[in-house]
Amino acid sequence: MIKQALIDKELHKALKEYQNGNIDISIKLFKKFIKSNPSNAYALSILGAIKYNKGEILEAKNLLIQALSIEPQSLIALKFFGLFNRDQRDQVGLNEALKCFKKIIKIDPTYENGAIYGELPDIYRGLQKFECSARAFEFAYIYSGNYGVRTIPLIINDKKTSSKKITKHYSLEELRLPDNCVYIPSRLIEEGWNPIHLMHVHPISSGGHTFSKPIWNCLRYYLHSISTNNLPYELSQFTSKNKLTYFATDSLSKDEVQGINNYLKNSSHQEIDFSFTNPHGVSYSTMWRLMRKVFNISPVRFSIYRDPIDRIASQLNYYHRLDHNVNSIEEMIQSKLKNLDNNIYRHVYSYFDEEITENLDIDPQIDFMIYNKNHKLLTELQSHFLSSCCLPSIITNKVINTTAESKKLDRGIIKSLIEKCAEHNLFKYDLSPKIKELIVDDLPFNIGKYQKGFLNPLTYIMPTSTGRYLNIEHESIVPTQFLYTNEGRLFLQQIFDPNN
Repeated sequence: MIKQALIDKELHKALKEYQNGNIDISIKLFKKFIKSNPSNAYALSILGAIKYNKGEILEAKNLLIQALSIEPQSLIALKFFGLFNRDQRDQVGLNEALKCFKKIIKIDPTYENGAIYGELPDIYRGLQKFECSARAFEFAYIYSGNYGVRTIPLIINDKKTSSKKITKHYSLEELRLPDNCVYIPSRLIEEGWNPIHLMHVHPISSGGHTFSKPIWNCLRYYLHSISTNNLPYELSQFTSKNKLTYFATDSLSKDEVQGINNYLKNSSHQEIDFSFTNPHGVSYSTMWRLMRKVFNISPVRFSIYRDPIDRIASQLNYYHRLDHNVNSIEEMIQSKLKNLDNNIYRHVYSYFDEEITENLDIDPQIDFMIYNKNHKLLTELQSHFLSSCCLPSIITNKVINTTAESKKLDRGIIKSLIEKCAEHNLFKYDLSPKIKELIVDDLPFNIGKYQKGFLNPLTYIMPTSTGRYLNIEHESIVPTQFLYTNEGRLFLQQIFDPNN
């Protein structure tokens, strides 16, 4: 009994150091413990998990194998050994990962609130088992309490008025931001919400991430990090836990849509209201029809328009960023890779499988397009969604998901590759009048009331590093009033423009 108490104390101390961020100290304590207790599968599993998270993959693998040889049903070891094999991205690794995750579900379906279900879809997709992937997405939505990487149910206000007015009105003109930032305001209004149901269709390299990623990351961070009970009084009046009314999605693939379809058909969530979806490619027309059939909602479908030659250049630089050499990029051009081949036209007319022809008899599958440099219009749409969902305002970089200059192709090479794209007609239809007539200078519906009202008392800070990805260290939600202080201005300067 005394020995077990000492073992528990030593393990607790090692874990405490890890939880406090003292990783190296924690590793030393675990190694010391394992030296005296080499058959302790729990300690081996935890150390393996720490090593995995540090990127010391081979050492993690050996520790996890050792743990599983002692305790084959160790959930921690199974999880991280599964993650290790998943990361190999080959058939052997994916199959091994699948075995690990299925074993976890068999032992304890509620492990980590069912989050392990969320690991299965991508594995099935990697194994080219798309029906299984769709089924796995359905199970992920049903069983995983933490499955919010792509789909989050958003709980918002269903009241008509607030019981107390917001007393402080902050002016956007008085807000000083670093030059490379944009402020997307969310406003609180008293008339109740009548949001426009939006579907953002996302052609590759169109600038769509600049529109959708701030909203999606705000959803994810806000709902996973802030409890409604801890909101400022002013904002808590506008939120309610009584009704599931929004269902927002990040980038969706075809099998994910099928999974959502199956989930909704078998669910009792009859109050779901799709007000922001961000599907990719082949999924969006399926998703739109699903909304009409199940919920009698026809979202307004819009897309970001980018000059087709600029879009092609961006996509070529993206492939170069992924370590494709010029020869392999030329092969993509010659084979008319669909991400290069009139991608805007394909999205507008939902042409993803066919050889493209200019068919004048078909109708566009989106309602309008916004030029990617029309920042005013894009911000108005973003602001509308944030306001209607009572989400925080957002401060983020003006440009998201750009290729760093050091990673771009030489200008002469880009020019030559674009000429080859022209020879293969890879942007012929993207330049057609049928596309240009969909581009609007003003929104085709009125969202005027969302430009009035008090600024949301919370603001989400979303700094990005190179590419589309967050600088997680500085992601935060702060009181809006803080940004009007000298301390708040310095805070933003240090995050977004640390060199000045």
